Amino acid sequence: MKFGRLRVPEDQAITERSHQIWDQQVLEGSHFESLQHLRQALHQRQLFLNEHLPCASLHEQPPLLAYPQARLPKRPYRPEYETDLMDLQPVYTYLSQGQWFRKVSAVGSISIGGHIYHMGYDWRPDQYIDITFQLEDLAYVCRTTRGKEKYFPVAGLTKAELIGELLPFQLPAFQLALPFSWNDWRALLYAEMPAPDTTL
Repeated sequence: MKFGRLRVPEDQAITERSHQIWDQQVLEGSHFESLQHLRQALHQRQLFLNEHLPCASLHEQPPLLAYPQARLPKRPYRPEYETDLMDLQPVYTYLSQGQWFRKVSAVGSISIGGHIYHMGYDWRPDQYIDITFQLEDLAYVCRTTRGKEKYFPVAGLTKAELIGELLPFQLPAFQLALPFSWNDWRALLYAEMPAPDTTL
């Protein structure tokens, strides 16, 4: 998995261009009676683009004629494999280069990346604190101008939180992977609950 910067589609230009192609050449102005019909349309367009459409950048050859080795993927794809292959070290390295400033709230809290960290009531409200990321401990270091410090383990940067815990269950499967976590059980129970009756 590769992270792109927010609102900078150029970071994953090939993926973004692929989304445009499928949207403009298959989805736009079309109606499909079923998911199977949509899959067939996508597959037909994929065959045309890869095996029949000449490309100027490939000396007027279709992509799979110019590069037949691309027919075989480099590795099998399974959503759960992506979690194992995900490397968080670039994220931590990026954070270690940053410096942020926050104002302490009236109840002694600050917010970093949507997560609340409670500084304590002894931290003066409305004072600004300097925040850095300590790579060795994976923690935020909060400092006042007078040198008072507090450390917080970083929140929201686990693989499960970044990718989404239910990612392996979003694709059709004959049998779900086991074991489930408590959060998985809860989400699955919610999904199995009947919709509430809103009629009066």
